[in-house]
Amino acid sequence: VHRCYLVVGSYTSKGTSVTEANRSLLNWLVAGQGRKPEDWREARLSSAEIAEAWSQLAADHATDIDLSPLPTAPFASLSPQRPAPETLCALAAPGRIPNAWWIGSYSSLAHGTQRENAAVDHDLRADETTPQPILLPVAAPFHAADDDILRFPRGPVAGECMHTVFERADFTDAQTWDDAIATGLRLHPQSLRGGQINGDAATLLPAMLGRMLGDVLHTPLPDGFTLAAVPMGRRLVELEFSLPSKHLSASDLAAAMRDHGYPVLALDFGSLEGYLRGFIDLVFEHEGRFYVLDWKSNHLGDGPDQYGQTHLHAAMTVNGYHLQYLLYTVAVHRYLQQRMPGYQYDTHFGGVLYLFVRGVRPGWRDAAGKATGVYAHQPALEMVERLSALFEPLRPAL
Repeated sequence: VHRCYLVVGSYTSKGTSVTEANRSLLNWLVAGQGRKPEDWREARLSSAEIAEAWSQLAADHATDIDLSPLPTAPFASLSPQRPAPETLCALAAPGRIPNAWWIGSYSSLAHGTQRENAAVDHDLRADETTPQPILLPVAAPFHAADDDILRFPRGPVAGECMHTVFERADFTDAQTWDDAIATGLRLHPQSLRGGQINGDAATLLPAMLGRMLGDVLHTPLPDGFTLAAVPMGRRLVELEFSLPSKHLSASDLAAAMRDHGYPVLALDFGSLEGYLRGFIDLVFEHEGRFYVLDWKSNHLGDGPDQYGQTHLHAAMTVNGYHLQYLLYTVAVHRYLQQRMPGYQYDTHFGGVLYLFVRGVRPGWRDAAGKATGVYAHQPALEMVERLSALFEPLRPAL
């Protein structure tokens, strides 16, 4: 704070050479005499001339700069000063020990899941038996073909397999799909159970995934485009985020959702002091608008009726997915605020898409004429800002 020691002048290298030292930019600062840095290397000043320049600088600023030769005599090291043992005593114990900060995730907020990889949440709770919140209409009978994705295994491991396929495939190039499917099955092996499927797993499983991939990528989405038009360069896969939180309470989170008309789960996580961490399946851009997309492998039934909007809303509510996409929207909203000049939420954010991939087909429509398996929603900016305010505010952009 109060004093700076700087070693200056000439020194020898490679035995007796002073060339390196005399060409240094530190010496150029005082002996350069107006030369450009690139001309300084050719000036070849002597050690005496450089020493004179430093002496002159010290003389011109005698009250601030002192120039002294480096000491050459041995010096004695100082012994560390320690307090006498009898002067030490323990601090008084605090009345309470504050809770340690922790890393939360959507799953820990919604379901109390505490393990670290819960932040990835690839259908962590897919197809668990949960009471339906509303009475759903009876579906018409439907017989799925042997290679229909409806017959694909169920559960979290099956969800991981499907996620891998979507992550690895180039949506615009069908020639990449076989490799993506093979990778998904290799990393997350599946087996067929039951005697109602004619064929072997080695043939049927890739056929199911290939058919699913083609159906999902070529189904028109609410804004009129298909995922087959989204190239790799406009995709962010598994976008990770960490939102700082000094005190995110379950009651504040529930109140925000309730005030804006969202179904609220029984949140009992208390409060989050630390960070909310998550991974978004896919963020992509199409024609200047950014979308949050989540792949859902949940098996809602065996036919188009079970993937209409009524059933989708029931699945979104009972699984707490409304909270999930709201948190994802806050993360992407902040991400774009920091990185996109002129960003405006209503202009540049296209909304969230939850694709229940077992029921997404180009030819399937529900009673209202909407694509089955596709849940689309754009949260109001007011809701996004209120939810964002529950976390630490953004630092000013540098």
